[in-house]
Amino acid sequence: MFKRSVMLAVVLAGVSLSFTASAAESVVTNKPVAPAADIQGKGIVKKIDSAAGNVNIAHEAIAALQWPAMTMDFKVSDRKLLANLQAGQSIVFVLGKDPVVGYVITRIEPVK
Repeated sequence: MFKRSVMLAVVLAGVSLSFTASAAESVVTNKPVAPAADIQGKGIVKKIDSAAGNVNIAHEAIAALQWPAMTMDFKVSDRKLLANLQAGQSIVFVLGKDPVVGYVITRIEPVK
């Protein structure tokens, strides 16, 4: 029983240490880990839900995420981004990674 407890403590400590180290710096190079790059997409606005902070977009394939073209809801990082959007509008957008929600739109603009 004692061996299992010690082994479990060592494993958990290692997991905790690896998460802490990877969040701040690379253990191998001892350099800061760069945040993930913003990911761009193109699509057509299908529906806007300002109250929920969502926009439904029929988007082209997003190679950086290996996503095929599809229609889906996205949360926005700031509801103000939805102010000038209209259904049917062609747009370009940038996704950022939110630790709780997942991918959210951080920038959105009409295609000119």
